[in-house]
Amino acid sequence: MNQDATLITKLHDLYQMWREDLPMSNGFDDDILYHYTTPSGLKGMLENHELWSSNLAYVNDAKELKLGISIFTIVAKNLRYEYKTENWEEILKELEADSGSELNDELLLQLLTSEHVRKSFLMGLLAKNIRNSVKKEVKCKLIAINILEEILKRLSSKNTSSQYGCCFTENGDQLSQWRAYGAYSVGFRTQDLLSGLELDVQACKVIYGQKQQEEIASSLIVDYIDYLIKNLIDDLNCIREPEMNSIIAKIVTLVEERIDTLVVSFKHEGFSEEKERRIYLSTNKLEIINVREKNNLFIPFLKLKMKDNAHLPIKEVYISPTADFERSDQGLRFILDKNGYNHVEIKRSSIPYRI
Repeated sequence: MNQDATLITKLHDLYQMWREDLPMSNGFDDDILYHYTTPSGLKGMLENHELWSSNLAYVNDAKELKLGISIFTIVAKNLRYEYKTENWEEILKELEADSGSELNDELLLQLLTSEHVRKSFLMGLLAKNIRNSVKKEVKCKLIAINILEEILKRLSSKNTSSQYGCCFTENGDQLSQWRAYGAYSVGFRTQDLLSGLELDVQACKVIYGQKQQEEIASSLIVDYIDYLIKNLIDDLNCIREPEMNSIIAKIVTLVEERIDTLVVSFKHEGFSEEKERRIYLSTNKLEIINVREKNNLFIPFLKLKMKDNAHLPIKEVYISPTADFERSDQGLRFILDKNGYNHVEIKRSSIPYRI
């Protein structure tokens, strides 16, 4: 396996370890998660044994997905600014102009007072050959800047129209959810749902609050840059430019893939009360994409069915606050039993409010 392929494999492993420490793990630890829906939505769910996963460009948050792109753009620009403290390209040219001459005293002082280089000095990186070691450090700066420039370029042209999601919450009886989303709250056995769906979906907990989102975005980018430099630093002075460009391109592609999984989980803090959980996937396969009409819009969506056309793993259904629980209960029991969901428990909202 060549060097850049080995690095990519290591970076994949790094991402998996890094992701486990995030507040959004690949899966849910909730036993039951709830999906709020209308009477017609519940009817279709029970009769067809399917959930709908809508294109995330059409959800209630007008900044959905764009927020995540914006967060990563802000972070990448800030990091680029931090790395561009000096004109590193000119410094590298001066270092390489005469490899046998002594370093300019002023330049050496400038470099050795750089916190990053000073730390490297203390670690022994400059002990044997100051010039070559300083050149490595300067090249590290330039690699980081090149990676950040390419990330920003890709973010500016990113198309998020292929992302589809289905939303859940840990609270099955919440007034704001009743007001916004429907008359029924359907409780699913979470692990049975995730393991039983036909399509290959991912799962995440939605992350609210710009500060936390920026910390996560920064951690992703910085960890990749640092890990790359750590594994290349001993060979920086002998790696040819085409090889380096190839490695950088692959690293940026890998970072971009990780960004795609994270922007789905970023949402404005104004929605934090929802405590949303989400299953999602990305696809452009027209043969599995359907279209529905709502509010004078055509909305792309996917049908999420269980393997072998099995019933959905529904454990319970809450009825929203109403003045007529008795008839609501009777009607819901009928449609559940008619479609093979006899085991599903019906619960009534405990909120003293009529919707």
